[in-house]
Formats: sequence, structure tokens, C-alpha cells
Amino acid sequence: MTKETKWLLSKLAKVLTKEYRGQTEIEIQVTESLDWDKILILAKQHAVLSLLDPLLEEEKECEKMPENIKYCIRQEARQIVQQNYHLLFLSRNIIEELEKEGISTALLKGASVAAFYPVPELRKSGDVDLFLFSREMVSQAEEVLFRLGILPHTGHSVNHHKAYITEENIEIEMHTLLAEPFDDAGVNEKMVQIQNKMQEFVQSKALMGITLPVLTEGVQAYHLLLHMLQHFLRAGFGLKLLCDWVVFWNQQNSEKEVETYLELVEESGLTYFSDMITAIGETYLGLLPDKAKRIRRHFVEKEDMKDFLEEILRSLEFGGVDVSRMVALRGTSILDLWREFHHQMHLNFPRAGKCVLFWPALWSITLWRFCRNNRKIRGTSAKQVIEEAKKRGKIAKKLHLFKIEK
Repeated sequence: MTKETKWLLSKLAKVLTKEYRGQTEIEIQVTESLDWDKILILAKQHAVLSLLDPLLEEEKECEKMPENIKYCIRQEARQIVQQNYHLLFLSRNIIEELEKEGISTALLKGASVAAFYPVPELRKSGDVDLFLFSREMVSQAEEVLFRLGILPHTGHSVNHHKAYITEENIEIEMHTLLAEPFDDAGVNEKMVQIQNKMQEFVQSKALMGITLPVLTEGVQAYHLLLHMLQHFLRAGFGLKLLCDWVVFWNQQNSEKEVETYLELVEESGLTYFSDMITAIGETYLGLLPDKAKRIRRHFVEKEDMKDFLEEILRSLEFGGVDVSRMVALRGTSILDLWREFHHQMHLNFPRAGKCVLFWPALWSITLWRFCRNNRKIRGTSAKQVIEEAKKRGKIAKKLHLFKIEK
């Protein structure tokens, strides 16, 4: 880990919580040998540059930074604040219009997560994510969006949400599951169960001065974890989602909500993944030890933490610029490779994939698309993608994903 990375992690730990007292293991004294341009680029790539703005209010911190770095941080912060308020009011407008038609929703991510930050306005967000309580509401919700001038986002197709775009090119996502289906029936069933009871897990909360419906803390934490896992098993995720995890758990969560979260995680076989994220947050980003202790169930080796953190740093915000980063296998064997390929077939053909007789044809089409897209769109090869997937699979194997403890 470079000294620039250590500096960024230590300063993020400082700004993420008012109770921070320098308890992480990566404290570093700022010297003139720091490459400030590298720090600026790294923070920008991980979408956390605006979070550093409070440092500019501290004389000791401010006097150590070059003027151009301070200028870039402040300009980024101003832009993010403006963007976040625009998204906040857009969210309120859409939610109110949906409610007029009897369509209940909950705001995911964005402002609902930013609310846990010491300065909520500084957490970067680029779109609006809404959760629909029922799949049957999608067509009705679409009509409302059309009236607002919000149209389908062509070329954007996934199984757990439908995407739309405003005239200002802001993406609106209507979710019907907490995450894209995984290659595990248990966790997928758990997401369906939550959807069926979603109205029990929604509360009204003031977000930067506006009251909106959001998930209750236990289910919200579960969603944050699923969101990280989903991105990890694809191209990866960066420091911003780790920061979300730290500020969420540094707040005062009730025992009931903590128990709800732990129950969902244990029933989904994601305890080790949760422990890894929590351990990294505590060791490197200022997650308070007493808060981490409430949700950590296993000891995490330092070397495993370092490997996972390096993976996060390489991922940048959501996969970075490495075109070979498409998926992470759950291991390194040929069985792990086949399982992921079969899972991709089901994601590409969710309806046809239910018929076993169609599988040979669907496998062939999936393989053809995989090779064609790598060559023509991503400019890489299937071999490079598979090699990168196996490399990341070594990390995933230690997480015991979807393994339910007895």
C-alpha cells in the first residue's frame, strides 16, 4: 500500500465520524514527499474526493495541502452538494406522484445512506433508486414516469430493476428485488420474502430536510451488504461503499435492528463476507471497535483483509477501467467457472432458463455473446476475463459465500 493510499484512508477515517480518535492502523504523518496528484486521482476514482472537504476547515490539515489540491476538493464538494439536492427534490417529486396513484415505494441508497454521514450533502450520488413493493406495480409506475417525461433507458437491462432516464440524463431505477439474483437459491428466496413483506420494513425519515420513505435499519444494512456483494461478484466496488458501511454502523442502531440484520445475514450464508467488510472498516476506515463488535462473528486474518482491501482499491468506484474485470468466481476450480457460466445463462434468459430442455441452446448463445462482446465491445479476450475471474476467485473462496453455519 502506497503512502498516498494510507493518507487517503486515514483522512477518510477522520472525516467519517466525529468520535474518531486515530485508532486505525494506517496513521501517517504528512510530509512533502507525498504525491498529491496521486491522492487527488485516487480519491476521484473512488468517488470520495468531496468527503475530504471538512479537512479544509481545520487549520493544521489545510496548511499542509497544496493550493491546487484544496481548490479541487472544494470545487468537487460544491458540485456534489448541488447535485445531491437536485436528486433529493427529484426523488421527492417522483415519490409524491407515485403515491397519488396508490403506488408505495422506498428510497434506496443515495440520500437514505448519505443521512448517516456527518455532512450528508458531501456523499456522492448520481441516480435515483426506488424500491417497488410489488412487481405488479411496474407498469402502473411507468405510466407515472412517462407523464413526468421520464422514459425507458434503452440498452439498460437487468433482472432486479428497470431503468429510466430524465431529460437531464439522470437515471431512475425502479427495483423489484434488493439485488440482482445470485447463483444461490437461498439468498434469492430471502430477497423475495423481504419484498413480500416490504411494507413492514419501511419508515419515514428526514433526509437533508425532506421526509421520505426509507428502509428500516436492519434491512437497509442487509441491502448495503447485498449491494457490495453484487458489485464484488461482477467488476468490483470501491471505497465509497466501504465508507457507507462505516457511517451506517457508527450510528446508534437498536438491538432489534442489529438482530434483524444478523438473522438475514446468517440465513443467507453471508456471515464471513459481512465480517470481512466490517473488519476492513474497523482496521482502515474508522469503524468504532464497539460498533464493529456488535455484528462481527469471526476473526479475520490481517493478510486476508489486506488482500481484500487491495482488490477494492484496484476496483476503483465500480470496476475501474480494466475491461477484463467482469466477474469474480466463488473459487478457482473448473466447477466454479461452470457455475458462474450457468448463472450468467439464467441472468440472460430468466424465463427460458426455467426449462431444462432449452439449456444446451441457451448455453451456446451465452458463450457466443460472451466471446463477441469481449472482442468487439470490451476489446479484450475471453481468456483474459477468465484469468482475472480466477484471480479474484481466490479472494472470494475465503469468504465462504452462501455457506450457512450450523
